[in-house]
Amino acid sequence: PERRICNFSGEEIEPGTGMMFVRRDGSVLWCKNSKARKNMVILKRNSRRVKWTRHFVKGDFEPFDLSIRLYCLRFKQNRVQL
Repeated sequence: PERRICNFSGEEIEPGTGMMFVRRDGSVLWCKNSKARKNMVILKRNSRRVKWTRHFVKGDFEPFDLSIRLYCLRFKQNRVQL
């Protein structure tokens, strides 16, 4: 039995489990479970930005909400008072 690694989460897939997803270009993607498959194929998420994966890198990106807050703060600070 061949042991495979999940392309999204980076976890080892036990023999007899997991799902194989084949893209139109012929590339084969292995997923440990439906959670990984949905995040990778349907939601098209980056595994480096999802905390429960082994590919997660802390501090690799700025959260979306935080970037908006910082932008609003900068805008308010630069605004001219009438």
